[in-house]
Amino acid sequence: MEEQKSSCNAEAESLTADNGKYSVPAKNTSRTLRLTRIAVVAALYIALTWAAGFMSFGPFQFRISEALTILPLFGWEYVAALTVGVFLSNTISWFGIIDMFLGALATLIAAVLTRLSRKIYLGVIPPIVVNALIVPIIIIVGSDYGMSSYWFFVMTVGLGQTAVLLTLGVLLYFVIRKNKKLYEIVANRALSKEIRTTKIEY
Repeated sequence: MEEQKSSCNAEAESLTADNGKYSVPAKNTSRTLRLTRIAVVAALYIALTWAAGFMSFGPFQFRISEALTILPLFGWEYVAALTVGVFLSNTISWFGIIDMFLGALATLIAAVLTRLSRKIYLGVIPPIVVNALIVPIIIIVGSDYGMSSYWFFVMTVGLGQTAVLLTLGVLLYFVIRKNKKLYEIVANRALSKEIRTTKIEY
């Protein structure tokens, strides 16, 4: 009984902090922040894609939301965020359900490769190459174009991706890297290095 009582007291003390504050494990806070970033980035991708809808679909694309495909360089959670964002944004695609699934698959592959590359000069390559090779299949299957048009669409999609990634994508990357607070939010560095517990006021 005495051991159980002391154990209960120890647990109670561990849940109590000074001045009416309570401590929440950093692990739980980190998980919540990651889920929040996934939701925010997925929503941002959808919003940007739909806002520029006339440029986001078709053989000649300049999808400004693809600038976000550099984000996996800052964390694995952005692989999920981009995949979900593409899947949902393509619900309004001219090419139907194939664009939702095949487009999301292309994004997943490219995002994983970008994350593994670790460097911006390598990280911009997968979104360009993977989309240039896969998106033309979506266009051909979802339209009346024949396979003879494949390499033409590889060129047009690749050029659009290159333009977005080498301008907006690279710009976004360096804006994040040069801004300390923004970098800490996006890359979750401050949480992992400096914060052990988060204080919540009641």
